[in-house]
Amino acid sequence: MRTTCCTFEEATGTKVSAKESGSTRSKPWRVKVMTRHRRHVLIIDDDIAVAQFVSKALKNCGYSVSLERDARAAVGAVRSRRPELVLLDVVMLGDGAEALHEIVHCCPRTPVIVHTAFVGYRDRPIAELADDFVVKSADPTQLLAAIERLLSVETAQVYAEASRLPYAIADGE
Repeated sequence: MRTTCCTFEEATGTKVSAKESGSTRSKPWRVKVMTRHRRHVLIIDDDIAVAQFVSKALKNCGYSVSLERDARAAVGAVRSRRPELVLLDVVMLGDGAEALHEIVHCCPRTPVIVHTAFVGYRDRPIAELADDFVVKSADPTQLLAAIERLLSVETAQVYAEASRLPYAIADGE
């Protein structure tokens, strides 16, 4: 297993001082991204500037990324691309809330993070369908941490299920 540490500057490609970022710490923030292979994240967002910013941050931290701009096409993209995690803006062209329902129904094991600029959306019942809720910001640290947390949980569940298999199957016999 390879561990990559990704600072804010590495993720975004920008140089930010601790004072500019509002941080009281003198050291840059670090997010550990642990991967066996490049994990695939599907970003569904109609705001191309935000989608490209997040995509760059994820790629710089070792993720494979694909983009979708329309909520109606999102479900088909999830089915065809089989991402390991979906990052969905629910307030977008098409009906993002309906897309969330369909993604959760068709791919219940795929973690979904609602990524939106509207803080109040967290209190709506639809937000409970998602595995996590992250407010959009210029600092991707919280988003990267949420992605890694969900992918770590998913990996742990796969190992737990594999450990329950009979030894003959687990050993390849």
